[in-house]
Amino acid sequence: MSRLNKISLLLGALGLGFSCSGYAAPQQVEDTEYFEDTSDFETVTDQSKDGWGWTSAMAACQIGDTSCDTTIGEPLPVAPRSVSEIFVKYEQGSGQVSLSWPSTTQGTGSNFRYQVYEQPQGGSLSQIYYGTGRSTTFNAGSTTSRFAVKACSSEGCSDYEYSSYLVINPSFDQDGLYTKPMNDVNIQVKSSTGLSKTSQPATATALLGHGFEALKGEYLSSGCWVSSGEDVIDSVEFINEQNYSFTQVETYESLARSLNIKREVGLNLAFSGFSVGGSYNQEVFSKTEKVTESSVIVAAFTDKQNKYKAKQASVLQMQSDKESFLENGYKKSFRRACGDKYVDTVTTGRSMYFTIRVKKESESNSEIKSKTFELKASLESYGADGNYDSTERSEIEQQFKGYSFEILGTQAGADEAANLLVLNNVEDFMTALENFANSSDESMKNIETTEVNYPLPSSMLGQDHFDVFANYTTYQRNLSYWSTLDAQLQDRCWMYDESEVGQDVVLKFQQAFGSAVVDNGETEQNMCEAVKNMVSQNIDYCLNQGNWAQCYQPLDSSCIDTVNGTQCMDRPERISFKASVRVEKRLDIQKSACAIGPCYESKRIDACFTNAAAVPDYSRNDVISTSYQTTPIDGLVVEVDKAWNVDRVTNNIYQQSGNYCFSSDARVYGQGGFTTGGRYESNNVMWGIYPTNYIYSL
Repeated sequence: MSRLNKISLLLGALGLGFSCSGYAAPQQVEDTEYFEDTSDFETVTDQSKDGWGWTSAMAACQIGDTSCDTTIGEPLPVAPRSVSEIFVKYEQGSGQVSLSWPSTTQGTGSNFRYQVYEQPQGGSLSQIYYGTGRSTTFNAGSTTSRFAVKACSSEGCSDYEYSSYLVINPSFDQDGLYTKPMNDVNIQVKSSTGLSKTSQPATATALLGHGFEALKGEYLSSGCWVSSGEDVIDSVEFINEQNYSFTQVETYESLARSLNIKREVGLNLAFSGFSVGGSYNQEVFSKTEKVTESSVIVAAFTDKQNKYKAKQASVLQMQSDKESFLENGYKKSFRRACGDKYVDTVTTGRSMYFTIRVKKESESNSEIKSKTFELKASLESYGADGNYDSTERSEIEQQFKGYSFEILGTQAGADEAANLLVLNNVEDFMTALENFANSSDESMKNIETTEVNYPLPSSMLGQDHFDVFANYTTYQRNLSYWSTLDAQLQDRCWMYDESEVGQDVVLKFQQAFGSAVVDNGETEQNMCEAVKNMVSQNIDYCLNQGNWAQCYQPLDSSCIDTVNGTQCMDRPERISFKASVRVEKRLDIQKSACAIGPCYESKRIDACFTNAAAVPDYSRNDVISTSYQTTPIDGLVVEVDKAWNVDRVTNNIYQQSGNYCFSSDARVYGQGGFTTGGRYESNNVMWGIYPTNYIYSL
């Protein structure tokens, strides 16, 4: 054996690197997904070989056949591929529709473009967009339509991709009963300091004594009394009361109460392309996510200044024509004019409400719920007066390091009133609270009311209340069922909500679930969109007096999905519940320093879901590290504990025998001269969901 080979073997046994012009170590070949040997290539279908617009003569030749013509042919004409999805966004009470779609393969032709269409139910397609962009807006007016997109070029067009049929900007029969939320009837006044604030009642009289509609939780523009204006006021109390509270809520009913929303049922959640018009607390409610899964904190700050009390009903005196409605049995006519109750007290001042959702990709919903409780306790203990000093801020920041937050808020009567505040960290939230607490108290609005039942006319004393007045509680009860269905539907459909998870993630979920979530040729994403639209429509049936004949509970056999002609629960029951699952595994690797470096050590781990129906939760993709950052992979959360002298880390999600798996592969190195070694330690979690049969609880 040569001297060179002996030295090489000796150094190799010691794990030391060695190079020489007379010796070359064998090259390490990494595994790839490309076809790198003929046996793999032969398993590929002809369609896959020629799917890029080229005819490979090699595909028809047998290995070793030297007489076969292997000349590459001219490209075949190929039209663009179909667009995989069309996303529709629309707002309650508006005919404006926003459409978007992902890109697709353009094929071989020229003049590539997308063509978008509207198709009213029972009508034909009408083009509304032509161009190379991937989004457009369209004023649909009031219609029941679906939308379609196809990709075209000089070589032809793809098939259409359709949305579900949606009722856009429907009209409902209010039966002449018109109401507004508190903020839309508010009159803001500049008040001087001290007790003289009670001398300016204009703010309160915008509501005091007015009718109150119990289903919508809104106010009529006038009252039904002989007395009006300041003559309605019985007393004014200067209370100067500040309240600062945190509440952890786990249901949407408790969320509505904590946000001081008068309507506790029938509040629409924003998902599946649907968003809620309007403003203030109801918008915060509609956009707050994961309430039932991981809970949220409601932070409320109220600065109550004056409380106005209305006179007794006997003093106010009901208008004779309104009393006549009741005496003659015209219950709906009375409700149309006067509402269900009247406003007995109005409190003016300032208010601020926030919802705080704690997030961390590596933790389960139950772990997040516990951390939410810790945050609530910390905020309560540190900031009882709405102010946080630098030490308290630093301690909270350190306690919740590694967590992110979704914070939505609104305020009324402050120096800088805002419709919707969106914050991303607790520091900004504490600053907003401090600014609000220290702002001027001269801009006051109505922030709170109480309501009482109208008294019976003297000629009808002794009768039950709803023998005389319209019984709205029947429809209120039906609204509670629709609210419950809405919340449970959101739990089943969040992975198809582009606004929450993004287009790319929606498409990954669709591809991963495949035929498992397609029913009668319709994707589950389209069914979620259609059912959300139906729920919104039925909520409005129950809210509007002129549509009460169409107000049913979802499970009632008389409840019909008017767009699809089926019973209301037919399509919701075909949307599967998604149970959660996770698999995790650590990757720990280290390499000591060496005499001649660098010297390397590699290690790979793999872990798989045991349930073949489980797919990765692509909405989770985070690398939590202060030392080494690798590329995030959708569906995988990597928490790096230690990392130094790391050569590479590669994470991946793949399928094996039908089950989804993940791998994590790392290589570290020790430096030469016995200086420092290398180390990489991480905990790797693949989150997943799988469809299962779980009935609605209504």
